[in-house]
Amino acid sequence: FVGRQVTLAELGLAGVAAPEKEARRVAGVQLNCPQCGGPLDLRAPDQSLRVTCPNCGSLLDVSEGRLEFMQALQPGWATPIIPIGSIGEFEGAKQMLIGFTVRSVEYEGVRYFWEEYLLYNPQIGFRWLVRSDDNWNYVQAVPPGDVSHRTGAFGGKGDSVQYQGERYKLYQDAVARVEYVVGEFYWKVIAGEMTRAADYVHPPRMLSMEVSLNEAPAPEEAEQPKKKRKAARSAPTGEINWSLGTFLKREEVEKAFGISGLPHTSKIAPNQQFPHKKVYRYWGLMLAATFVIGIAIMVTGPRTKVFEQTFALQPVANSEGTQTIFSEPFQLKGNKNIKVTARSSVDNTWLYVEGDLINDATGDVQTFSLPVEYYHGVDDGESWSEGSQSPSIHLSALPAGQYMLRLEAQWERWQQPAAISVRIEQGVPRVLHLFLAMLFVSIVPVLVALSHFSFERRRWSESDYSPFGS
Repeated sequence: FVGRQVTLAELGLAGVAAPEKEARRVAGVQLNCPQCGGPLDLRAPDQSLRVTCPNCGSLLDVSEGRLEFMQALQPGWATPIIPIGSIGEFEGAKQMLIGFTVRSVEYEGVRYFWEEYLLYNPQIGFRWLVRSDDNWNYVQAVPPGDVSHRTGAFGGKGDSVQYQGERYKLYQDAVARVEYVVGEFYWKVIAGEMTRAADYVHPPRMLSMEVSLNEAPAPEEAEQPKKKRKAARSAPTGEINWSLGTFLKREEVEKAFGISGLPHTSKIAPNQQFPHKKVYRYWGLMLAATFVIGIAIMVTGPRTKVFEQTFALQPVANSEGTQTIFSEPFQLKGNKNIKVTARSSVDNTWLYVEGDLINDATGDVQTFSLPVEYYHGVDDGESWSEGSQSPSIHLSALPAGQYMLRLEAQWERWQQPAAISVRIEQGVPRVLHLFLAMLFVSIVPVLVALSHFSFERRRWSESDYSPFGS
């Protein structure tokens, strides 16, 4: 295609593209396309280097003080879901949507697409909205010097970069291609332009690094964009550029533009944050509070001794012999647990007790057993010991009433007399209760953690650098 060149001087706009150190507002102007003669608007005439004609689809160069035909594009190949010229409010400032591009990457023979919307405000400059799988990111440039990353090939092949004290993990490294452009742009964009891009994520943010490659021929016509593999933004030719994207909910984009009906998505964006992460902080606070309260109750909690007695055991006839003892009656309160402790001065030997708590009124029996054994010695110069001279057992609460203790004892040194002391307490705090309480407050957070794990697997599912494997 050969087109007529129309200088800005002929249109009374000489010097419009001259750079300035301070941002100023230049009113949008209307020009005529040198290719078809149709009207076209420049919304940022002091900044734009490329503009497309909405009538014939021609890509025009606005640099060098003139309009020059660059490339023919197919009008309507892709339609921005938010129209060019729309006004949205971000960062507390109204920004106009002035440009729209479709970009793609190829993966295993399949081409994936995403959309990028260029926003402009003369006071804050240019920003981007990136739509990928109906997920949105608000993107702005960041100084390259603020990002530290591993040296090496482009993209670093390092697994992370640092920005403002945060670590960003490598998500994708690929070659992206510009498929389609509409509107105006502050760099010399052209369909078929190739860039090498690497994305690093730290939800809800994404750092993208890009460098332009040699320009490729204009691509053949492609089908309507439907899917993407990366989220990145175009960069000026010959420079390495960094940009920072922040994940936006669909509702936030609708509110910014005062619109509704943007498509929903079930796909998780690479930098989408798990929505229930706050539960972990509350979980930690609840666990700490439960632990402190539990320890305080165990140390200071009320416990009542209801029975204590020492029983003398006489020698028995043989090693299989036992001795049975009955205690005096004592009272047990209802709805309070029971702790039975037996103590005997066994030394490298054992004494075994079978016990019953018998309700005088009903005859109901609660059985328990307590092995009292203690062994110690020296083995290869090291001392060792096992067992206990005062084991205990916890029993569930029994109905209130008068009870009797029945003991049947058997001991290893049956030819010699022995002695055993038994103490019964009620309302004794247990470590088990503390554990159960901490387990109870953990039920919901654990379910959330399982959901979080599934969320993270899905979030990394389209990355070649997934921590969950291929």
